[in-house]
Amino acid sequence: MTARPQDWRKRWVQGLPGYMLRPLGLLPGPLTRQGFVTCCNQLFAEALAAGELAFLEQRVLCIAVEDAGIELALSLKGVQLQGVPAGQPVDVTIRGTTYDLLLLMSRREDADTLFFQRRLRLEGETELGLHLKNFLDAWEPPASVRLIQQMAATGLSWAERFTGDKPLPSPTRGDPTNSHRKAPLA
Repeated sequence: MTARPQDWRKRWVQGLPGYMLRPLGLLPGPLTRQGFVTCCNQLFAEALAAGELAFLEQRVLCIAVEDAGIELALSLKGVQLQGVPAGQPVDVTIRGTTYDLLLLMSRREDADTLFFQRRLRLEGETELGLHLKNFLDAWEPPASVRLIQQMAATGLSWAERFTGDKPLPSPTRGDPTNSHRKAPLA
């Protein structure tokens, strides 16, 4: 089987975000964990105040960014997310590459597609993972996050042009309502 000329570019572009995050894996775990939890608490402040993340109460969610070598776990205590030290039991783990997590966060690709293509994997309690997926599908990010999503979408558009891939639908390219995304499962 011969490789297409764009294959090396696609592998390079999809691997680059993970290599850029690798230095975070060299930092002490508590420092990385606290930074991650602080960002999540700010990012999801409205949802936390409204009780939309109550399904995480006394449960542990781990996000494993495989190509960056980072695993971060968190749980809900009251109305704040808290970091969970490495080595503690987790209820559900979501695994994926930095690139695929960027696709999810920028809403360039929906969670169902990434899971069905096995680009994101769920381990542990499926019901808890489904609650999280549904929350993320329904969550309306604050304006500051939408700006970050647009920047990520622009970077991903550049990557698509560089690799010769077909562009994905995005809010920045003719679909401001993000209507290509599926409705959450009930």
